[in-house]
Amino acid sequence: MNFVDVWNSSSYNAAAFLIALTSIFYTLLRGRTARKQNKLFIMIIFAILLSSICATASIFSEAAIPYDEGAKKVIYVVEYLYFIGHTALGPLMFYYSLYVCDADEDIGNRAKYLLLLPGLIAEVLVLINPFTHLVYYIDDHYHFQRGPLEVVLYLMAGFYAVFSAVILFRYRKTTSFERKVSVVCFYGLTAAGMLVQMVTKTVRLELFAEALSVMGLMFSVENEDSGIDLTTGVRNRDALKNDLERYFGRERPFEIIAVRLMDVVTLQRIMGFSGFDAVPCMVAEYLKSIHPAIHIYRAAPEVFLLVIPREGGKAEILKNKIIGRFAHSFRYYSFEGMLRYYLIHARVPEDLNSLSELLLTADLPIPASVPSHILEGENLSYLLRNAALEKAIRESDANHSLYVEYLDIYDTVTGEVASREATLLLKDEKLGVVYPEEFLPVARQCNKMEELGKLLLGTAFRDFGENRDQDPTAKRLNVNLFSVFLAEEDLGSLLRAECRENNVRPEDVTIEITESDAADNRETVKSAISELREMGFKVALDDYGAGYSNIQEMFMLPFDEVKLSGGLLAEAGKNAVSDAVLESNVAMLRRMGFPIMAEGVDTEEQARIVKKLSVDYYQRTYQGGAA
Repeated sequence: MNFVDVWNSSSYNAAAFLIALTSIFYTLLRGRTARKQNKLFIMIIFAILLSSICATASIFSEAAIPYDEGAKKVIYVVEYLYFIGHTALGPLMFYYSLYVCDADEDIGNRAKYLLLLPGLIAEVLVLINPFTHLVYYIDDHYHFQRGPLEVVLYLMAGFYAVFSAVILFRYRKTTSFERKVSVVCFYGLTAAGMLVQMVTKTVRLELFAEALSVMGLMFSVENEDSGIDLTTGVRNRDALKNDLERYFGRERPFEIIAVRLMDVVTLQRIMGFSGFDAVPCMVAEYLKSIHPAIHIYRAAPEVFLLVIPREGGKAEILKNKIIGRFAHSFRYYSFEGMLRYYLIHARVPEDLNSLSELLLTADLPIPASVPSHILEGENLSYLLRNAALEKAIRESDANHSLYVEYLDIYDTVTGEVASREATLLLKDEKLGVVYPEEFLPVARQCNKMEELGKLLLGTAFRDFGENRDQDPTAKRLNVNLFSVFLAEEDLGSLLRAECRENNVRPEDVTIEITESDAADNRETVKSAISELREMGFKVALDDYGAGYSNIQEMFMLPFDEVKLSGGLLAEAGKNAVSDAVLESNVAMLRRMGFPIMAEGVDTEEQARIVKKLSVDYYQRTYQGGAA
């Protein structure tokens, strides 16, 4: 046999070697080695790699016998190693199928061991073959010959193929189409190669077919790039949805921990462009140090979600570790500080029983009224309430559940009503009356702010125009301008139309812009304020003291007055620190020449405090009832 014939005989095996080598290189290069299925996949590739090397070496050794006596020994060794590695492929592929379908936990350890028995029997037959020659033997001419029990290896492979098909069928609803097709193709190609090789020994196609199918698995199942968040290295939202669908489909209990970072945008402004993703990356690196990255998901830009099996109180341990870590500062180059966060711990299905409910932990805003930054058990009711809020907002047009109520603003000196603020409220049969600080964040998530903002402006201007002549207390109107309108080019046209249609003079209206909107869109707000003032409106900074805005930059904006957040007044009179904070803010605003209004005056004591501080106006809390 000349070299060309030898090469032609080994070409399929050489191709299998190159494909397997490429697959192992790509898999290790991409770092896809964390899951159990990844480890089994690598073992499958190594088994094919070993088999292809041995099969090629056997062909060349057989051809070299006339020239080198040592080639005879090589044939015995490589055939033995070939059968050891190749026999392991059946059970390896079966267990790989278990993990791909997420069926391993349902099978149970005893069943796993029993299902391993055929593979062990076949492997033992191969291991003792040098003494029994029952699987194969090398004849006097040093040619490979099949033994009487080689059929056992094929039966074993068929056994695992059948059971893999059963697994795929049983878990068809919780396994993606790509995964199912890839596993079926592996067995299909392998079976085709085996049949060809059983019929014609000279066509060595089996390894080549297996290598091709493994490469298919690598690209369709093992390649998880589309499910990875490239910034943090954990899994992304698409991967979360896919995995959760399988978790719920299996109907097995598990737990989740969601970590919601509260200051990411603010810190990004402080740290600049170079630190844009610094906070999420810092948190992701810490989470990966306590939990496998394959079970950590970046569910939203500022939300990480951990999926945890229900075993040994592991979720409780992780929760306490995270709370302990966040009790200390984080460091990134020149930045060092504490991170505000919410931690949500829930059991599935006891606390959350659907995919949509679970995703609420990442998507829905957390109301300011939530008393703790650790949310679990009964405290998780806010999620379902927010879901109900979202539904109520989406159906508000049909149910006519949104209406405008007016809050009186009093002159501190005279005690008379100086103005009235229009406030948008939501009234729902199940939820009752809901105030804007709770439902507006949800409305923002629903992209309903423009619709709600136009409803508020239109109703407020109409009512003010109609009631001004009949009601002597209706001297001025205060109304909030939602951030969605700040950048609109036709803002002036919108307000002019409202004034014209409702017979309202701009100089009788104060437009309020919240501190958070002013901080997030300073240049846009500056332009909007200038336009509003040119039209004759007064412009007030609303909710001052509630956020983390830069004071110097904030008051470079041309506001006409400042409205103190109710949070500054809430603790007034209760402790020296709160009194000092309130007094210093009022004194600073006084020196800057701003008229001051205090909101959230709930008690006579608070009314006395604002009068003592010479605040110009104060606003009582909600009176109830629709206007």
